[in-house]
Amino acid sequence: MDFFVGDVTSYTLHNLLPGTPYDLKVVAQYFGGMSDPLPGQGTTLYLNVTNIETFNVDHDKFCIKWASHRAATSYRIKLHPSDPSSKGQHEITIPAGLPQHCFDGLSPDALYTATVFVQTPNLEGPGVSAKERTCDGEAHSSSNAPTNTFPSSHHPPAWAVCKGAKADVVFLIDGSWSIGEESFTKVVHFVSGMVSAFDMAWL
Repeated sequence: MDFFVGDVTSYTLHNLLPGTPYDLKVVAQYFGGMSDPLPGQGTTLYLNVTNIETFNVDHDKFCIKWASHRAATSYRIKLHPSDPSSKGQHEITIPAGLPQHCFDGLSPDALYTATVFVQTPNLEGPGVSAKERTCDGEAHSSSNAPTNTFPSSHHPPAWAVCKGAKADVVFLIDGSWSIGEESFTKVVHFVSGMVSAFDMAWL
């Protein structure tokens, strides 16, 4: 295709295909004729998200996040359960400011496919998907309680609640007792109580 753009030194081409290389030629037009073409090449951006992953997986919910796309004005998100009888199938469009979304009201122990589409004012890119299975809801049911019991004053370890949970958490506490023995003990007890639902490796 040819464009006549006037006496300018730059021009933006529209309605191109995303992620596509284009060969370009610029020709100067004079009263006496045309100049030799100046060749070049340009490539449009891929219009899809990258680094999509799931987190905060539970028996009835999970979240997804992805790398923000600089051209996006919004994201269209579709959630599709592999089993049609599972709950939670829906579609939503969110602003581009926060590249993550959480789904709730899902069925336990169900496989889902979450697909994210980049949207611009004129285009929508191809969908990128991530699969995740919600945790087994039986861990939360009194009628199917596990044989292992835990003291009422303690939370069960994470592996007994949700095998899909993922977290890397590191707490670094000064062991020199420079804040005093009593304060140091309070800090340790506070951290221990806050993360008691997780399996921890103390360093």
